[in-house]
Amino acid sequence: MMCKNSLELQATNTEERCEECDNCAQKLLNDLEKFDAELRRIKDQLDVDSLRPSSKEHLRKLEEAITATRDLVNTFSFTVDSQVPKINQLEQDVISVTNNMDKLKEQVRKQSEDAQKALSNAENSHQRAKDLDNETQNLLRKIQGKKEHKQIFFNNINFL
Repeated sequence: MMCKNSLELQATNTEERCEECDNCAQKLLNDLEKFDAELRRIKDQLDVDSLRPSSKEHLRKLEEAITATRDLVNTFSFTVDSQVPKINQLEQDVISVTNNMDKLKEQVRKQSEDAQKALSNAENSHQRAKDLDNETQNLLRKIQGKKEHKQIFFNNINFL
């Protein structure tokens, strides 16, 4: 990527934000106007008719180059200006996507906490069910033990 925000082209870091080139384009247009005015001043001082044909051709090509350059700079400036709303929209979209991602991350965090709590509650419920099963089994053994005692007792009473 080349930076055109200074008088000389220089390499830039692609991580850096690009600055608007309106000032650069305007400076170039101003410089072209000065150059064009200076060329006209020189042309007025010269006796164009007395110039050699090759000099006249060079002068004509220089005028055409200045005009073409001015047109290109104007086109460039217009293109840059027309892209500003799209860039602004993209920046807003990035902010929106970032905010949505943050909200989703928070929702995932909360759901993860809820899932951990539910798992913990399920484990506690399972352990309580095991404990109740053990207590029920113990109570059943006691009841059967008393039933056997009762049976032995009645058998002894009937025997007498």
